[in-house]
Amino acid sequence: MAQPGSLIHTFPRFKIRGVYLYFHIVPADDCLFNMYEVDHSPSGLPYPKLESFAQSLLDTQRRVELEDLIDGMDLTEEWGEEHLNLDKTTDVAYAKQKNEKVLASVPPGENPMTYSGVPARPTPLREIWQYHVRGKQRRISLELPVEYFATRFHAYGRGDPRLDTTRTYV
Repeated sequence: MAQPGSLIHTFPRFKIRGVYLYFHIVPADDCLFNMYEVDHSPSGLPYPKLESFAQSLLDTQRRVELEDLIDGMDLTEEWGEEHLNLDKTTDVAYAKQKNEKVLASVPPGENPMTYSGVPARPTPLREIWQYHVRGKQRRISLELPVEYFATRFHAYGRGDPRLDTTRTYV
């Protein structure tokens, strides 16, 4: 199943047995981050540095993933000002190239209009960052008590999830 503005349905997917976790292998040009700027999990799995990954999500307008990252790490406006380049606009050339690839990936017989693309107009990154960071409380579901949760994924006082050594996976 295709996701709007995404080529994820065209890339291989892998699953670890016994863990509800999937990996998508995507080309570096689909993410716009330096593949050499990586950290490693306790088991040695490479993943992009937080700053590089967040910048990539902003530049490529992956807003759903950006919200997941903001909520999962409980990132703030101040963190963005300190670690991200917010003094530019979205990458219009990337958006146009991505839209061409998305349209080319539409299977024969399917309506290309169901595969929405990436907005190809320049939008200030600071505006995008502020909007999504300020929406953390709004995204908390009704079943989560707001007095215990800073975001939909992050309880108050939990700390940096990357430093959690109690997990037995990844």
